Amino acid sequence: MSNPLLLTLYMQNVRGYSPLHAGLAYVPLGFALVSGVGVTNAVLGRLGAKTMTAVGFGVAAGGLLLLSGIGPDTGYLAHILPGILVFGVGAGISFPALQNAALDGADELDAGLASGIYSTFQQIGSSRGLAVLVSLATTRQRQAIRTGPPPRSPPPTP
Repeated sequence: MSNPLLLTLYMQNVRGYSPLHAGLAYVPLGFALVSGVGVTNAVLGRLGAKTMTAVGFGVAAGGLLLLSGIGPDTGYLAHILPGILVFGVGAGISFPALQNAALDGADELDAGLASGIYSTFQQIGSSRGLAVLVSLATTRQRQAIRTGPPPRSPPPTP
């Protein structure tokens, strides 16, 4: 889940949030994750892991789509918070569904191994995703610096 790193950098470097303020901006994400997990726990037995994973990924993608429209003057309540909430619910739906799918068919002797392999792939996938996103963001930033307008000068002091 590399999205929070880039969003945190945006909040602190573009919007000027302090580290504490940026951290507090993520509190709703925790509540959204918990509510997504609750949804999955309630319906996973009826709908299955594949369906819940697809739904979770779709909802999370919707949240990322909402967050893709933020800019330098974007407000937290109107634009950032809805994206965080939708993404959190989607992630909360997909995490337990993925764990369930990873352990499906594993007997008691192999459950620990299956869980370990799932956790390893989850960590490796997150690291690789973060590396790709940071590379893309750095490339885009360099292009914007080369081709963009000159930086704004600070306002005159009275």
